[in-house]
Amino acid sequence: MKRGLVSSIIINLIFLCGNLIPAQAQKNTANKPDPNLVNAIIQTIRTEFKDFDWNEIKKDITYKYTEVDLDKDGIKETLVSIQEGFPCNNRHCPVYIYQKKGKNYRFISYIFTSRGELEVALLPNINKGWFNIAALVFTYEPREIAWRVFKFDGSKYVITSQKLNSTPKQIILRDTSGSLFNFVNQKR
Repeated sequence: MKRGLVSSIIINLIFLCGNLIPAQAQKNTANKPDPNLVNAIIQTIRTEFKDFDWNEIKKDITYKYTEVDLDKDGIKETLVSIQEGFPCNNRHCPVYIYQKKGKNYRFISYIFTSRGELEVALLPNINKGWFNIAALVFTYEPREIAWRVFKFDGSKYVITSQKLNSTPKQIILRDTSGSLFNFVNQKR
């Protein structure tokens, strides 16, 4: 009886101590992105910024990604947050959303977050068959960074005037978690 109690206490302490380690110090087991995803991101950026030399701008672009089923079809969509580099402007950075079709990734839409404030949340509400998303966004009227809601309109995500009063429960992408990638060493 005592041996079982002691074992239980030790296991709980190990679990508790592991959870107290700051997120930055925890070992990250994220895989390298699928080369087809990398190609889709590159194609999206090249399409969006046609007038720029990819070889010049790629060295400064960093990104993180996560996968979540946004449309409840059992296949996870991929959200790619550009962290630094040309696709960001002085206030916002894009989060590209891709849908996997076979081995390829099809660009669906994008949302954006305030530069340096990456947090994207999945909301429980659904619009046109897709979950709503919230992100920290800078607004000029009033001048603030607040949680804003993006809804799917049938073809893409659009920002709404809806502002959340508190942090959503299900954060799916944030600045302090996940691996950071760039395009310099990735083949096209």
